[in-house]
Amino acid sequence: MNLKSNINSYVSLYETRLFVQYQSKKYLILILKTLIVCIVLLLLLYDYNKITNNLAAITLVFISFLWVLETLNNLPMFLMASFIMYINYSISIGEFLTTVPTSCPLNEVENLVNYGIAIRVILVFITIVFIFYKPRPYLTFNRPFEIENDFVFLSMIFISIYIFFQTRDIDRTVYNVAITPAFEYSKIFFLSSSFMVGKKKWRKVLIIILSLLYILKDFYYGGRVTSLQIIFVLILTLFIEHLDYSKLLLLGFFGLILLSFIGAYRASYTFNISLFDVLKILFSSLFVFDTATYSFYASATHIAASQIANLDLKFESFFQFLGAVFTSSSFFSKSDVTTLSAQFYLNVGGGILPTHFYFWGSWSMVILFGLLFVFFLNRLRYNSSLLARLTFLTIVISSPRWYVYGPLNLLRGAIFLPVIVYIFILILNSLSRHK
Repeated sequence: MNLKSNINSYVSLYETRLFVQYQSKKYLILILKTLIVCIVLLLLLYDYNKITNNLAAITLVFISFLWVLETLNNLPMFLMASFIMYINYSISIGEFLTTVPTSCPLNEVENLVNYGIAIRVILVFITIVFIFYKPRPYLTFNRPFEIENDFVFLSMIFISIYIFFQTRDIDRTVYNVAITPAFEYSKIFFLSSSFMVGKKKWRKVLIIILSLLYILKDFYYGGRVTSLQIIFVLILTLFIEHLDYSKLLLLGFFGLILLSFIGAYRASYTFNISLFDVLKILFSSLFVFDTATYSFYASATHIAASQIANLDLKFESFFQFLGAVFTSSSFFSKSDVTTLSAQFYLNVGGGILPTHFYFWGSWSMVILFGLLFVFFLNRLRYNSSLLARLTFLTIVISSPRWYVYGPLNLLRGAIFLPVIVYIFILILNSLSRHK
């Protein structure tokens, strides 16, 4: 009886210690998040000068890193948060703390105010995501896709093959992507078909071969973002059970080398580049990604243009953006903030996600969008339905596109399009069953 009583007391004591540790950790996280909010608010209140702008850039990287730590129990979120942190690191180093070969050379809107607002807009967005993000483990899909028949799978593959051969002529003396917009959305079909692999090895081999062809073609034309998205598909579907965080970090390092090689290659479209030259570029640039710095400059043009554009133009642009989500941006000439801003100030495309919303509705719309984004991100991760899983992974996979190019790529390419593909899959599956 005494032994049983002692065991119960030990168990009770252990549970109490665990509860105390949990509560202590919970309070520490709450204190940390409160301090972060206070720091961000102070940075918003202070004038835009070199010191405060640099502090905002450093804080952005720090909060991005904390968000990565929060995603360690969820591999897809870890992948997305790590990429976003890398973009924010590239912006902070390449555009604020120093100048490197991969910094953006454009300077028409480069001043303390435009850059100060732009970096704080991104900081506010990332802070909201970090504060309201709810960590939850990711359950891998250890069973075949619900729709497993060959008819649907091969339909996805044939569509991907058709898209692969769609190109357009370009002038190879300057950088220009020769792929069609449909090439960009091929990731949806890769994701759908990857879910259908099941235990059939021939399907897996076919997807890998086709993925490699897509990646090589994208690299040949100097592209990188589409390849990154396809690589994300492979990691999160076919190879997720064979990877851990150490392997991902190693892959990330080799990925940086490859991205630097492609960047050097597309400058002259020649393969006469040695590994030493690539490493030299990588280290001299402090690992700063040039796509991030050019995209940030486009964001600065958003800020500058917002000070010139009247309210009617901003409203018209926003409602055209909503129309472009469900149709095509070619029907709405003012739907893209970056293109619209280029009418006032030169940019070469891109634009970090939240600065588009600053152009449309200043700080209030940035905050509202940040809250909606993290709310739906949390809800999608809690939902185990087929459509929710497809949408969640598409958002993660598309992050190299929507974070550096804007919300149209998020809403149409990562949310609206998966719904269309989901319906398409159900129709194909229904037709195949009646054969």
